[in-house]
Amino acid sequence: MSAKNIFWRDKKLPFLEIRQTEASTAEYKRHSHEEYFSVGAVDAGETVMSCGDTERLVSAGTLVFFNPDEIHSCNPADGHMRSYWMMYLEKDWCRNIQKEMFGCDDYMPVNICYALDQELFDDFLFICKSIINNDDLFDAEYELTRFCSYIFEKFCSARREADIHSNVLGEIESYLAENFFINISLDALAERFRQNRFHLLRSFRNAYGLPPHAYQMNLRIQRAKEMLRLGSSISETALAVGFTDQSHFHRMFRKLTAATPGEYLKGQ
Repeated sequence: MSAKNIFWRDKKLPFLEIRQTEASTAEYKRHSHEEYFSVGAVDAGETVMSCGDTERLVSAGTLVFFNPDEIHSCNPADGHMRSYWMMYLEKDWCRNIQKEMFGCDDYMPVNICYALDQELFDDFLFICKSIINNDDLFDAEYELTRFCSYIFEKFCSARREADIHSNVLGEIESYLAENFFINISLDALAERFRQNRFHLLRSFRNAYGLPPHAYQMNLRIQRAKEMLRLGSSISETALAVGFTDQSHFHRMFRKLTAATPGEYLKGQ
């Protein structure tokens, strides 16, 4: 089996690059990424991670973290093939999140180079695969902000601020519900309610179980199911709940219901 490399970039997410490598025995010299915070995961085989004075055999279930300018390498164990994912996030984008979280002006390094955390590992792979498959790039920045906020909160040395007051969260929820058919960016939501993005994202998720855009997407699909039950066509329903692209509607409907709109209609 020959090695396969995919590099994903998109102008909609200019701060991000994702690499997927399958069945590779290629080795790296020790190196660093000056302008990127890197997160990686092996999903098949094993790799030997070296970072500073730490060397560790890494397999599925472990995430690795490399700060900007941190010397590291990840090479196959005993020459065997391994498959892995890497996410490269621009340092300035990470620093902006950290500034909202901690009030710091400089990038705050993550204080570990690996984490044995199956839930975080699964979350990372889910985000990478969703983005590389172009499931919903509008949702991607929400998910990336949430994911990185969790890492910075857990593995950077700083104190977090309290969640947003429940009254404000109720106003945010009502606004999303009233405008569920409109794509509302995290920046626009934060500006409207005079909150910083990190606190809004974390507080809303703590209160309602989902980040704002995912909550809004769930409302769209619930409304779509209602319209289909009442006899609306798939194309009419997609437009009414805010999807101009029917293929996007089909992907999101299936993602949230494990069925296509057509299958849902046949079950009536």
